[in-house]
Amino acid sequence: MAIQPDNVVAQTEGSIVYGLGMTLTETITIRDGVVAESNFYDYRLPRMNEVPEMHIELIHTPNSPTGAGQMATPLVAPAVSNAVAELTGVRLRHSPFTPERVKKAIG
Repeated sequence: MAIQPDNVVAQTEGSIVYGLGMTLTETITIRDGVVAESNFYDYRLPRMNEVPEMHIELIHTPNSPTGAGQMATPLVAPAVSNAVAELTGVRLRHSPFTPERVKKAIG
């Protein structure tokens, strides 16, 4: 039961975007013991023009209400890995799935 369905949809969309960043671009670089990235201009997050259109549908259940949280985040990397495996036969296992890592894995 969704008490605030618009908030559940927004939370789900946000968790998907967060998962896309973790899966495709976000990485921390340590140089001489210090984090090299200092702000969002050099720490790659998904930008609005890079995020796919999403269609979130809430399904009514008789379950009691609980929190929504970042429920979709852990599903994104396996979904992307499965899509790549279906297309290429190669399973990606180390995120982020940067172009360099994907090219190296595919060979």
